[in-house]
Amino acid sequence: MPHSLPRTCLLKIPRQARSVEMVHLILDASIMVLSEQGMLGFTTNRVASVAGVSVGSVYQYFANKEAIVAGIVERGVLSTEHQLRGMIAVGGDPARILQLALEGVIDTLLPYSALIRELMGTAPMLSRSGIIAILEPRLMDITRDVILYSSYRLRGGPAALYVGVSTVAFTTLKWIAEQPPGVSREALVSVLVEQMRTLLVAV
Repeated sequence: MPHSLPRTCLLKIPRQARSVEMVHLILDASIMVLSEQGMLGFTTNRVASVAGVSVGSVYQYFANKEAIVAGIVERGVLSTEHQLRGMIAVGGDPARILQLALEGVIDTLLPYSALIRELMGTAPMLSRSGIIAILEPRLMDITRDVILYSSYRLRGGPAALYVGVSTVAFTTLKWIAEQPPGVSREALVSVLVEQMRTLLVAV
């Protein structure tokens, strides 16, 4: 399955197939640089070199390295969302779908925990960083669609959905950044799914 094109993080949306391919090339090169050299070696110059493009081409689509990481994250989250659409459309178990969504998000973000920790440490608590701006609407859409295609309705209306999803998104990022001892991935997901389930009422 081809990668979904990230959009939130881009300075401009590529229209031609060649330009779309370049965006994915930059993201793939970024993943390689992060995997092999970590944060210290992660620069736009290094990414451009590995991708085989000019630095100007990188800056044509991404404002900085944080935007590149946001693009990696968005692409991964969109891929997870795409995989869940089939289950949602046939009315799969809401708790199971939400569990898979959170597991997919965590697996996508975990390799970039150092950068997430850096972003959360330097940004104001209420700042909408690129990653938060990506996670919240995606989780919101998944939850809305789960409700739409299931025999449930939302308890507390849009306000409850907003609070629930915002809490889940921030808690997930905080866990990835800190990875506290004694709080496993499975335990975290279980508690967050149970919290989201409290928003649903059977009809």
